Amino acid sequence: MDAMQFNIVEHARDPKNNPNGDLPEGDAAKERALRYVISGSVDASAPVVILAGHYQSKNDLLSYLPDYVEEAIFLGNSFIGNYRRTDGTYHSVVLSPTSGDRLKLYDPWDGFWEEFSTQQIFRSGFLNNQGPGVIQWIQYIRPGKCEEMR
Repeated sequence: MDAMQFNIVEHARDPKNNPNGDLPEGDAAKERALRYVISGSVDASAPVVILAGHYQSKNDLLSYLPDYVEEAIFLGNSFIGNYRRTDGTYHSVVLSPTSGDRLKLYDPWDGFWEEFSTQQIFRSGFLNNQGPGVIQWIQYIRPGKCEEMR
């Protein structure tokens, strides 16, 4: 796994602003990493990665972008959820649809996972080892379409 992670970072890092790949990067780096893992190239036009929501939003995703949340879940694939931790930093987790309105939240940082309802994930909040959170923006792969919504 370490070799695979190194390979992804090596190809998905920003060569100008992060030439060694040892600095944290944001959504653009995650998008490059997803493209590299799926297509073998960070410059590929597919897959299309949808970014829905924003870290500064005061509204929950279910209130102002419900169609994107529904689409991400309906597609049935795992997707990335991002939230602000109590210390003010941002953290990404993997969300996987399970059954009904349930999602498995997996934190690759420490291996934590648990199932939560869609309401808990996107509105009322969840608790994991990193503390409480509400997902503020998501990234997922949409087959065959290109769009960014904020």
